[in-house]
Amino acid sequence: MRRASRILVPAALLFSAMVASSGIASAPPPPVVPVAGLNELWNAYGDQGGHWTGGDRTVSVPLPDGRTAWLFSDTFLGTVNPDHSRPRDSPIARNTLVVQRPDGSLGETLHGGTADDPEALIGLAGSDEHYWVGDGVV
Repeated sequence: MRRASRILVPAALLFSAMVASSGIASAPPPPVVPVAGLNELWNAYGDQGGHWTGGDRTVSVPLPDGRTAWLFSDTFLGTVNPDHSRPRDSPIARNTLVVQRPDGSLGETLHGGTADDPEALIGLAGSDEHYWVGDGVV
């Protein structure tokens, strides 16, 4: 793996230099606009407790049947306090999946292990390494 990174980094730098010297202007990325109601949907889902109550490194993947797979890296599970905070002993799983139905509602939180002792949905048995979301494809 080290050898590949030694090749890729110089190649990326060389490509960047070639584009910069060619006069090709790179356009700034388009502004990010949140989808209306998305924060409210996830806040309401998380506040119910008993499943996903928060997560990071999120990727959404449209599925062919109209559903959307939401992939999360570190994910808090369990309950939420009335003030929207989590108990200090909230369980965490290193990666999870929630499927959003075509009607917009969210299904169960998929993870490994049990509700009382959750684990990552995808893991390597006997290893202390973790898999976090990088991207998703169908």
